[in-house]
Amino acid sequence: MDRHGIDISIVSLTCPNVYWGDEATSAPAARESNDAMQAAQARWPDRIRWFTSLPWEHPEAAMPVLVHPTVPQGAEAMGIAPHNLFWSVGFTYDTTLAVAKMIFSGFFDRHPNLKLIASHGGGMLPYLVGRFEMGDRVEFDHLREMKRKPTDYLRHIHYDSITYDLAPLRYLIEVAGASQVMLGTDWPHRVHEADVAVSRLDALPAAQRDAIRGGNAARVFGL
Repeated sequence: MDRHGIDISIVSLTCPNVYWGDEATSAPAARESNDAMQAAQARWPDRIRWFTSLPWEHPEAAMPVLVHPTVPQGAEAMGIAPHNLFWSVGFTYDTTLAVAKMIFSGFFDRHPNLKLIASHGGGMLPYLVGRFEMGDRVEFDHLREMKRKPTDYLRHIHYDSITYDLAPLRYLIEVAGASQVMLGTDWPHRVHEADVAVSRLDALPAAQRDAIRGGNAARVFGL
């Protein structure tokens, strides 16, 4: 963080998080993770914040905010293992399907105040905006439970900036708005890009750069 000029990190537990056991297993795992995160913030109170991990496969005990993917069901049958396409294709697919179902099922209409963050630049969500809008115009009404247009929901969701390239990041900003994007790095995974994630934002207009580097996160998390 010091090396790359990052003042505050908001840390999340990686996949599979605590979503792999029954309630008797997942709930204690969540408490252990949250206690460790809390201890880190206590040690570095000016530098660390964190996402609470909750066992949301048991909905009576959970309210998620950050949606982070894992290997999608059927990945082995689809043959993505030999070339390790789990994180590049599988993860983005997992996020895209999960959030798209939230949009089209009316989830965000029922929970309008939820600040949901779709990781990895929203997966494929921004790049499907045209298909979503066309589908909304031509599909049967009973297949649509949402009250607004798909683009409205894409501009309601928040995203991290983990796209690994400037062009898709710019397109994400064009679709969702710079106010919805926050700096992300995927550190400490092997595919992280902390070395360039911050500097890449220098290519954006100053207002967008400053909002994504910190202004948006300060607003969303009340920092």
